[in-house]
Amino acid sequence: MIAAGDHLPLAGYPTFNAPSEIIDSLKHVGVDIVNNATNHTLDWGAEGAYDSIQALKARDMMYVGSYESWEDAQKPRIIESKGAKVGFLSYARDANGNTISEDQGYLFSLIDEDIFPQEIKALADQTDITMVMFHTGEEYEYLPADYQLRTFRLARDAGANFVLGGHPHVVQPFINYNESQAGIFSHGNFISGQVNIENKLGSIIEVRYAFNKETKECKIDRLRLMPTYNAGSYSDYTGQVVALIDGADYGLADAQAYFDDFVYRMQTYTNKVQVVEYLD
Repeated sequence: MIAAGDHLPLAGYPTFNAPSEIIDSLKHVGVDIVNNATNHTLDWGAEGAYDSIQALKARDMMYVGSYESWEDAQKPRIIESKGAKVGFLSYARDANGNTISEDQGYLFSLIDEDIFPQEIKALADQTDITMVMFHTGEEYEYLPADYQLRTFRLARDAGANFVLGGHPHVVQPFINYNESQAGIFSHGNFISGQVNIENKLGSIIEVRYAFNKETKECKIDRLRLMPTYNAGSYSDYTGQVVALIDGADYGLADAQAYFDDFVYRMQTYTNKVQVVEYLD
């Protein structure tokens, strides 16, 4: 989704466009960087992508995955935290058939297996922790497709420490490669107007690294996921995101069963992840 509401009409499915004020809300809750490489990045063409970037820049919000120029695309996205340099890259599998001219390729970072591993390696050489986001996968599937597994492995081999997946609209499991590299194939929906129960369930993920300032080594200290539930309806402004474990208080009769399914599914590939009722 883009945030180009200052210059283009606000719109929902299938060509999304949000008001630019949504960026203010993100900053208010502490968001430091946003991923703007999704299958909806080009819903309003180059104009929409560019206007959305200008709205982000106007609010001093760091962004990754769609850029205003080739020069902008070459600037590494790095945030320093507690002595560690954390770098970010993001890519999407497609743009729903929307296209841009070759000379505007900077507006959309495509998952290109010949290119993204080189970019990840280049960023990893400059950082202590490298985070990579992929907008890919089959919608509504609870397990990753073979091409997702391959894409994640390529990112791992190139030096990504954590790979965050999205697009399937349901939560897919974690994978833990070693003591410093892991990922989740899909975080699912967080705020969503979709009505099927599987699409009203999402997650908040906590990834914590222990970083040794002297040796520059980083190791995964904690992988946790809190399942969430989209209660109410966003069409009548009653929608809100709550902890799934509290779903019964919002009319979700099988909240505990859904929570137990999360515990089972998230550990399909690794038992290193904790599924918790709440994040402290």
